[in-house]
Amino acid sequence: MNPYDEGQKSFRLGKLGNPYSLNSNNNRSWEYGFNTAYFSNLKRVKDNEQRIRERGKELQEKETHL
Repeated sequence: MNPYDEGQKSFRLGKLGNPYSLNSNNNRSWEYGFNTAYFSNLKRVKDNEQRIRERGKELQEKETHL
């Protein structure tokens, strides 16, 4: 498995430590994979929260019109 994929997998498993030495290409690739997974997850969480807020507003509007 290449360092990029290892970084993504580490994020999903909650392993925060980069196993590669500082200032190495493998270190940078691992960090890039980890950060890519982090920001992808962040976007998914924000999108889900937005949908929940919108659904709550819809339900609240229906209750006020009853």
